[in-house]
Amino acid sequence: MVGDLSNDPRPQKTWYYRIGSMIRTDTELAAARQAALNLERVLLEARKVHPPDDYRQMSAPILLELQGREHEILEYLSKPGAEVTAG
Repeated sequence: MVGDLSNDPRPQKTWYYRIGSMIRTDTELAAARQAALNLERVLLEARKVHPPDDYRQMSAPILLELQGREHEILEYLSKPGAEVTAG
């Protein structure tokens, strides 16, 4: 469960989309899907406990990460089977 992080003294982790990372196997596809679902769950729980302005600020980098992962998934799924590594 996501708690109120507005007064958290720890440094904020930087969320970012990893440029150049690419899904190469079906196993990596499954991991990317799971990671995207986890990010969605974080956002769903966060918006239950954070005021709108705080949520908008904290969700922006997470949404960028989610968008990047979804892009990777679509890119992998668009490749013909001959271009995909078995695994």
